[in-house]
Amino acid sequence: MFFNDHNPPHFHAEYGEYKCIVNLDDEVVNGFMPKRALKLIFERLDLHKEEFGKLGKMYDKYKINLSFNDGLEKVVDLQDCIFKGNRKIFSPLKDIDFFKDFIQNSWTIEWKNGLDFAPEYLYKLAQN
Repeated sequence: MFFNDHNPPHFHAEYGEYKCIVNLDDEVVNGFMPKRALKLIFERLDLHKEEFGKLGKMYDKYKINLSFNDGLEKVVDLQDCIFKGNRKIFSPLKDIDFFKDFIQNSWTIEWKNGLDFAPEYLYKLAQN
């Protein structure tokens, strides 16, 4: 999760004087990289696709595994936030089936009712 970066989900690669941004669909979004180096980058990405697949997945009841652009990867528990608040927008999330149906976009997680969490808030939760 890129809590202070830009879309789409990506990583930065450097090789000598070359720099590029590569998204998780094996596409160079910005910059240039020689073919030989790019081949190595895509091979490395393929090796770690399973790890990327874990991110943004349900871990347990109201817990979601998140990864941030500074390398922090943690399971964030949102149960207290959902059940202790009196805000109506949280009500549907009390149903675990609704909660499970979240979408991870490139900067945070969101639900069909329009609720999302500021990535900075999620990051703070992950640090505790």
